[in-house]
Amino acid sequence: MTEREPELVLCREVAGRASTKPSPSGVAALAALERVGPHAGHAMLQETMEVLAASQPVPAWHAAGPNRPVGAWCAVDVWDSERVLFIDYDGPVPHTLMAHIGEVGGTLVDKLALLTPHAAHAWEGMRGEDEVPMLLVEQDAAEVLADLAAALRLTDLTWPRPDDEEVIALRALAWARCRDHLPDWPEHQPLVQGERARVLDAFAQVGAPAAEEAGTARSLAELFLDYAGNYLSRGPLCWSPGQIAVFLGDWLPRKTVLDQAHRALLPAVLKRWVTFALTERGVPTPWIAPVVAAVSRHGPRRPPQGGSRQPPHSKSRQEEAVVEHGDSPRVLPRIARLVARSGDLKSELVAFAHTPRFARRLDARLEEAADQLGFLDEAMAVQTIDHFVLQHRLADGSSVLERFVAQRRPPLDEDERAMLLGWRDVVEAVFEVQGSHGDAVVLHNLLDDLDYQVHSNLGRRALGKLSTGMFVAGRIVPVHPDTNAWLVSGNLTTYPRGDGPQLAQLAVQTLTAHPQLLRRNPQMLRKAWEMQAEARADFIEVFGTDLLVLDAGEAPERMREYHRYRQDKALAELDDETAAKAINPTPSLDELSSLPEELRDADTVAVIFDETEGLCYYADFGHLDALFTDPALARDRTYLSRLRHYLNDDSVAPMVIRRLVQRHPDNADAVFRELLRKPTFAWERDGEELLRRRKAKHFANEPLPSITPVGARLAELLRKQGKKRR
Repeated sequence: MTEREPELVLCREVAGRASTKPSPSGVAALAALERVGPHAGHAMLQETMEVLAASQPVPAWHAAGPNRPVGAWCAVDVWDSERVLFIDYDGPVPHTLMAHIGEVGGTLVDKLALLTPHAAHAWEGMRGEDEVPMLLVEQDAAEVLADLAAALRLTDLTWPRPDDEEVIALRALAWARCRDHLPDWPEHQPLVQGERARVLDAFAQVGAPAAEEAGTARSLAELFLDYAGNYLSRGPLCWSPGQIAVFLGDWLPRKTVLDQAHRALLPAVLKRWVTFALTERGVPTPWIAPVVAAVSRHGPRRPPQGGSRQPPHSKSRQEEAVVEHGDSPRVLPRIARLVARSGDLKSELVAFAHTPRFARRLDARLEEAADQLGFLDEAMAVQTIDHFVLQHRLADGSSVLERFVAQRRPPLDEDERAMLLGWRDVVEAVFEVQGSHGDAVVLHNLLDDLDYQVHSNLGRRALGKLSTGMFVAGRIVPVHPDTNAWLVSGNLTTYPRGDGPQLAQLAVQTLTAHPQLLRRNPQMLRKAWEMQAEARADFIEVFGTDLLVLDAGEAPERMREYHRYRQDKALAELDDETAAKAINPTPSLDELSSLPEELRDADTVAVIFDETEGLCYYADFGHLDALFTDPALARDRTYLSRLRHYLNDDSVAPMVIRRLVQRHPDNADAVFRELLRKPTFAWERDGEELLRRRKAKHFANEPLPSITPVGARLAELLRKQGKKRR
C-alpha cells in the first residue's frame, strides 16, 4: 500500500477534476470518531479532548455525527483478478470510500482513497475502450464492507505494514468503517469430485495436437486446477496475464518437480487450458487472447538454432551464455554476459518506474530538476530517472529497484537478481580516464582515489570517445557484487584534460559535503580519523579542554589562536623552500576562524571538539549549561524550550546532550523530569533510550570523521589550480 500514492490521484480523477481528498489529520479524525463508541474508547477520547481543550480550540469534527453507508458498488475485471469497491457515505461531509483489491499471487488492498460523493457513477465513463472490462454492479453495502474487511485482514497478515502517515490514516478509516462486517474465515471449498472430473473430461475433448501425450496433458490440467484454486485464490478457472506470470515464475524453475515430459508440454497445454478455462467462465473471446499471449511472453526461451544448449548445472560460472554469431555460436564470459543482459533489465526497470504507481513521484523529481523556465535537458532527465529508480526511497523505505526485483515475473535467476540489487551501490563522482582494459575503460575516481574498470551495456563503442587524460562526471554501478567490474548508469559527461583543476575544486566541495564517499577507500577513511585525532589533540593543547563556552563576539578570536597554532605547527615541519611557498595558505586564518552566520547573533556559543563528531559549534549552549547547573531555572519556560529544541533537532548530535549531563550529573534527572513531565525519569536508566528515540537518524548512520583528506591525484590537480590563481 505504501507505494500507491500515484494511483490515489488516478482514482480521485474517476470522480471528476473537482474532487478533493481530506488531509491526513482529517482522515484520522474520521477514523477516531468511528472507532470509539459507548465504551472505554469513548472515555479515552473524551479525556484526551479535555486535556487538549485547555490549550487549544476543540476541533470542528468533535461534535460531528457518524457517517452511514447509503450505497455500494463493485467492479470486477473479466478475469476476476482485480476489483474496485465504492461505498457512498452521508453525514456532515458526504463522500465515497474507494478500495482497489488485487488477487494476483494473493489478496492485496492495493489502493484506498476518499472521493467526492457518487464517484462510482463516473466509473464507466472513465474507462478506455482498450482497458480490461470491469462491469460496475450495485451491491448491498454490508456485502461490500465484508469484502473490504476480509481483504484488509489478508493484506495485513501477508504484506509489509506501511509507515506513511496518509496511508496509515486511510487504512485506519477503512478498518473503522468495515470492522463490524468482518466475516468468519472462509472454509476452503475445492471442486467436488464430480465437478472436477467433468472439467477435466471437458478439457480433454477440446482437441489436443496429435503429438501431445494425453496422460501428461491431463496431469498438467490437474496441476492448473489445484494451483489456481489454492494460490491464485479467486477460483480454479480464473486466469489473467498477471496470474500467468506468477504461475510460470513458480513452476518453470522447478526442475525436480516437473519431469522432462511435463516441462516440454507445459506452455502448449497451458495455452489450451486458459482458453478452455476462461471460455468455461464466459469471458469474452477478445479478452482470452491477452492471457494466451502471456504464456509465450513469460514462458521459457528457445535455445539458439544450430546447437543444443546444455543444462545450466553443467556450465561453469565463467561460461554461462551462448550467443549466436554467424553460423557458429560463441561462449561469452560471465561479466560480458551480465553486461549484455543488463541493458534489457535496465530497460524493464525504467519502464516499471514509469507505471502509474510511481509516476507522480517521478514527475515531481523531474520538475525539481528542471530550470526556472521548466526546461530539462536530456542528460539531466536521464540522471534524475536513474537516481529515482536506484536510490529514491519510497514511504516504506524500499526503492523502485527493490520493488522491481521482488515483483518481476517470471522471477530473475540468482545471478541476475544479485546483479540488480548490486546496483544500489551507486558511485557518483568525477573521474579521470586512465586508459582501456579489454572492453572496459579504466577510470580514476578523484573523490575516493580508487580505479574502476567500467563497461557499457551499449558496447565498447559507446566508450570509444573517452581518451586517456580526459575527465568524465557520471554514475557507475557494480556489474555484479562479486566482481570488480563496473557499469555506466545513465550518461557520462566528458571534459577535456585542461578542465582538470576546475573539476578538482568541484570534487573537493563534493567530498567535504559528503564524507561518506570515503567509505569505499579504507585507507583514506583511516587517514581521516587519524587527522581528526591529531587536530583534536592540538585543540586540547591550546585550550586545555575540548569544550569551550564563549560569547559569540569572542569566539572568532579564540578560534584564531587555535588555527594559528595549527598553521605554525604545519609550517615548522616543512623545509624553508616549501614553507615559503605555503606562507599564504588558502583558506586564510580569518576564513577558518569566522563563525557560521547563523551563530553570530547567539548569546553564547559552545565550541566542542569531540572525538567522534569532530569540531562543532552550538548556539546558546550557555543557557542550557545554566539550566543544568540550577534546575530551578526550569520555571522559566524559555530554558526548557531551548533544551527541547536541542533534543528534537536532527542537526544536534546526541553527544551534546551527553556532555550537558556529564558536566552536571546530579541535576540531570530533575531537568529531564520537568522537561518530559515524567516524575520517575532517571537518566542512568532512561537517558540512552530517550536519545535513541529522539535522535534515531544519528544512531542509524555509521559515524564519519569531520576532516576529509584528498588523494594524491586530486591534490596534484588542486596545486595546479593554486598556481593558476597566483
